[in-house]
Amino acid sequence: MDKKNFQLNSGNGKLAVRGDIYHTEELNQPILIICHGFKAYREWGFFPYIAEQFALSNMIVINIDFSQNGIVDPIKGIFDDNIFRTITVTQEIADLNNVIDSIPKLLKEQSIVGWNGDIYLMGHSLGGAVSVIVASERNDIKKIVTWASIGDIDRNTDRQKAEWREKGVIEFENRITGQTLHLDVEYLEDKLRNKVKYSLEICASKLSIPMLIIHGDKDFTVRTGEADILHNAAINSEIKIISKANHTFNCRHPFTGTNEILDEAILSTNQFLSK
Repeated sequence: MDKKNFQLNSGNGKLAVRGDIYHTEELNQPILIICHGFKAYREWGFFPYIAEQFALSNMIVINIDFSQNGIVDPIKGIFDDNIFRTITVTQEIADLNNVIDSIPKLLKEQSIVGWNGDIYLMGHSLGGAVSVIVASERNDIKKIVTWASIGDIDRNTDRQKAEWREKGVIEFENRITGQTLHLDVEYLEDKLRNKVKYSLEICASKLSIPMLIIHGDKDFTVRTGEADILHNAAINSEIKIISKANHTFNCRHPFTGTNEILDEAILSTNQFLSK
């Protein structure tokens, strides 16, 4: 298996979308694009490991960093707060569309052959939401998998919204590193301006492609009810609730190795995508 990195200009003065492509020399392989969630990045925790595992299961895997995630030290998990605070869902949607549209260019530049023309999307947490929205707007996605995805893009109380608007920014601590991070109010306004367009229930209902929803029953960050929202709305979906699994499938950063929970999520994903 080989691993090659790339970056794509994201336009509008934004930073580049970066990523790694994992592949073997096998032929007739679909492409799987992996999207990280909020406060994450392509080298966080289990992402490199699962990218390798999916590549070894006869897929070309593209593991991406959204352009505004702001990560500057992936080992310690330190972000550039001035970049991180500019995140919006709209920009992440544009980033994923950019990657999809650039697939032929990326494969040619990296001399990667064997793509069979199929594209699959997989997203964790917020990355799952972004994947659902993008898939609902395109006709070239063949399958989609979500891990611990949110089911509603509007996740703030009225009180939180009022305070956010009053201050123009929300402040919170990255519990792993202790770093203080901020989100500009544009993150909130962007979601609310597009509340109907980005409704995950509506977007999921537009999907006729096969969809697999994986969630942990011990996920206290995103409750299983949100997986039910996606599953009930989608036309052609399967749901897998993994016992004793938390939001990150019982993994932390830095990654110290797999476990039975993560192995189950990987196996279920592979079985679904290989059908």
